[in-house]
Amino acid sequence: MDTEAILRRKPAVAVVDEFAHTNVPGSERLKRWQDVDALLDAGIDVLTTLNVQHLESLNDQVWDVTGIRVRETVPDWVLARADQVVNIDLSAEDLRQRLLDGKIYHRDKVAAALRNALARDKTRTQVFDISELGLVEMTRKRISEGLLETLSTECAVCAGRGVTLDDSVLR
Repeated sequence: MDTEAILRRKPAVAVVDEFAHTNVPGSERLKRWQDVDALLDAGIDVLTTLNVQHLESLNDQVWDVTGIRVRETVPDWVLARADQVVNIDLSAEDLRQRLLDGKIYHRDKVAAALRNALARDKTRTQVFDISELGLVEMTRKRISEGLLETLSTECAVCAGRGVTLDDSVLR
């Protein structure tokens, strides 16, 4: 992120990604949250996101639960500076789906990411190699819903509370 260019432009609002992350070497500030602080000091409103595990005060709790030491943290006072905080909580299923859809890691890195994360899991979950078929199995619910939608039509009698199967599928 070119914070200095944003400061020169002086927009009313800036959208900043990767709030808790470390900036690339050679940047004026070490952390992205420090860039956001500079933008706020210049009167520029900022929209950004923060995963809760990056809050400095929760670092030990994250370690206790996951066995993972989060290295990129944000001091709590930075969050306290926010005018508004919106909590967006995803279910485990939604998070898993985002992972499988390639929205968190590129699809070819999903299996390795799952193995690495679960290898550090304090519950000592046993993980076997995750094949392409395994990934399909993990998304079975979504695939099944897609098939149901494909093979059925909205029921005119119950106004969509039920479904009517296409007879041609049953032949």
